Amino acid sequence: MRYLGCKTPDEAMMLSPREYRLMMKACELRLQDQRRLIALQAYENARARSVDRHGRSLYPHFSDFYNPEPVSDPLERLRESFKKGGA
Repeated sequence: MRYLGCKTPDEAMMLSPREYRLMMKACELRLQDQRRLIALQAYENARARSVDRHGRSLYPHFSDFYNPEPVSDPLERLRESFKKGGA
């Protein structure tokens, strides 16, 4: 019953054979999608860890999502150049 999404046995008994087959097909497709996503995640993990024959990573990877150095804004750079007396 949990695959069908029915809360009580009465709800499951009220299903017609056609509704039951459609719900079971939907359940099979949902499980197939989950297996596909798991396989895709495993592939991406292996791809991210791949190295060439010299031991270097094939793809750039980051140890942290935060950049320790702030990215300078073009307007901020222009302001700084005016403060220094240039431009």
